[in-house]
Amino acid sequence: MRIVAVWWLLVICITGYAQIRINGKIIDRDSRQPVPFASIGITGTAQGTSSNMEGEFSLLIPENASIKVSCVGYVTVIIDNPEQMKLIELTPYTIELQEIVVTGKSVNPSLVVRRAFASIRKNYTHESFLQRFFYRHYCKDDDRYGRLIEAFVDVWKHNGYRSFRKTGGDREEIRVTHLRRSLDNTVLAIGHPPISITNILQADLAGYQTNQSGQIKNFYTEASTLRMDFERYTFSYGGITRFEEDQVYVIAYQSLPDSILTTQGYVPTASVSGTLYITTDDYAFVKCEEIREEGSNRFRSVAFYKQYQNNYYPSHLVRESELLLADSSRHFVHIEMISTDISHDPKMQFTGKEPDKNELLNISYDSAFWNHASILKATPLEESIIRDLGGGTSLNRQFFRYIHYQWSTTNGYEEGEEKLNWLLSDSRGRKPVMVSLFPRNVESHLAEVEKLKQLHKQYRNDIQFILILIEPDENIWKQQVARFVLFADGMVNYRLAPQSKILRQWGVKSFPSFVSLDVSGNLIKVTGNFNDLEKILERN
Repeated sequence: MRIVAVWWLLVICITGYAQIRINGKIIDRDSRQPVPFASIGITGTAQGTSSNMEGEFSLLIPENASIKVSCVGYVTVIIDNPEQMKLIELTPYTIELQEIVVTGKSVNPSLVVRRAFASIRKNYTHESFLQRFFYRHYCKDDDRYGRLIEAFVDVWKHNGYRSFRKTGGDREEIRVTHLRRSLDNTVLAIGHPPISITNILQADLAGYQTNQSGQIKNFYTEASTLRMDFERYTFSYGGITRFEEDQVYVIAYQSLPDSILTTQGYVPTASVSGTLYITTDDYAFVKCEEIREEGSNRFRSVAFYKQYQNNYYPSHLVRESELLLADSSRHFVHIEMISTDISHDPKMQFTGKEPDKNELLNISYDSAFWNHASILKATPLEESIIRDLGGGTSLNRQFFRYIHYQWSTTNGYEEGEEKLNWLLSDSRGRKPVMVSLFPRNVESHLAEVEKLKQLHKQYRNDIQFILILIEPDENIWKQQVARFVLFADGMVNYRLAPQSKILRQWGVKSFPSFVSLDVSGNLIKVTGNFNDLEKILERN
């Protein structure tokens, strides 16, 4: 990983003096509205970025370079004047609705889709290649943002699109070269995967299809079933538009109503619908959008493609989900990856898999890289995420806090007092703190522990909860924490010895005890009465 970071830094040092950063906006010439998800590429290369939801983009380009801006439904433009890149107007194509086009025959939408699947090996490379992506991932509970992750990701695809992949990571090598992120303050923090690269890769409908027919097994992470369950869908022709120099079929699809037998009787299965944009000459997918709905839950995938050296590659992948939780709140997830470069050089091959939490913690922050990298330009939405997550603190600084926070809240059986002191210090000026201290025979106090879990779930966004077991033996501590699920909903746990200095500072002499600290870190109350804790929480 260190070698990759050094390589990137050398690239920046060597080329930085000859590059300029372009900050621009793309709008519809007629409506004057922003054009989101437009592809902006440096001509003659596979390097580029995409516009955000506000039509804005930021890209580092060589001096005297030109850029190519394209989007489905718009006339492609090539611009070589940096001043003209600041505001780019795209001319929309009118969708032609007539049935007799191109071939002189009526368009059969299902046959067009079948032919597009059959043409994947022709339109998408079957050679191994490296693709680099910028990755952005954020979550929110109702209207409150809970985490933001940004990374640069390398994916090596063995044999390209020679055959379909069943899941992300299948016959692929994955590595994260650079990372920055906030803390995870969402309700589902304890169950969140540390990063979701394999999930977002599956938005690429041309590359990922389940190999078995039947109902979607995992509503949020499964690859598309469209090819294997073709007969379970209806298809409709929506007309002709354009992408770059090609005419493009607009084909909509919808799953047929179905249900499955459960103990509660027959329950409707997930509804799946989408729109495919397929070129009329070579039957290549240039945009694929799919929406899955199951009850009140919704999942959306979008894939955009662009051509490079006579083959199509994914240029922008998006996955969003909205989940209704048991308490009627909603959890929203947005993940996207934007292609920044492509290489078929076999020397670029590497081995790796999607990193776990500990591997991500070992990725050092490289400020020089992030200052020069071409990333998806932040919108007012992302700026509000920064405010929600860090009180206005930059994501760079939040990343350093995240590294310390993960150290402090992981493996609380070791260095418990040191980690506790760091978390108390970090909470000053942010949140009041409630510390619950239980004796080693915590089984005798499970009623209070369960009440504490409920209070934590209710107040966790506003108060930092900490649960401590007074236990000299770390193995017994681990067993107790696991046995009684003391980590539920992300509760922070530590092990302290009976002679710990901080217990003397607080004046704790018996257990259980409950210690409350105000937002400035001042001691409010030390009590052995759980009801006192509830009263303090209500006042806060």
